[in-house]
Amino acid sequence: MANAEEALQRKREINKRAVIKYRLSHVEQIRSRARQYAREHKEEIIAYREKSREKRLAWGREYYAKHQEERNVRFKEWYQNNRERVMARTNEWRRSHPQESREIYARRHAREKGADGAHTVKEWEGLNNLFGHSCLACGKTGMPLTRDHIIPLKSGGSDDISNIQPLCKSCNSSKHTKTIDYRPIYFQDWT
Repeated sequence: MANAEEALQRKREINKRAVIKYRLSHVEQIRSRARQYAREHKEEIIAYREKSREKRLAWGREYYAKHQEERNVRFKEWYQNNRERVMARTNEWRRSHPQESREIYARRHAREKGADGAHTVKEWEGLNNLFGHSCLACGKTGMPLTRDHIIPLKSGGSDDISNIQPLCKSCNSSKHTKTIDYRPIYFQDWT
């Protein structure tokens, strides 16, 4: 009985090696057939994916939770080996996306201060449009505007757009941590 099981196991191992060898030597043919099958059975594939979506997501969550520690170790190793490359790509992204980069920094800063709420770049641009791209304190236009928290984050203010006013860098710096609302009266109750 044991000999029969061992023979079956050996056969399986030989077949497994043969399959691997075939797949390695016929990569393009296999890919071509897979692409053709996908084109011919597109609707069935979409239906199957929708039907099995929850099952696949559950499997993914379970796998992630089960292997999280080893994934963290592998990522740390990879990061240490590719640190310069990662930093170069990050810096390149920051240079080519200055607005998004500032937004990420501002959100992080607000979280560190324990501030509630958040605002998007679109909301900030809308606020600038509303006030004619001018500093609400000095009225100057044509200069970069900064997000000023009417009630400073340090004093428990929110990072919501209703607590933001556009000021030039000079006016924002001179306001420091004071609570001053430069918006016109009819906007001050705006929330």
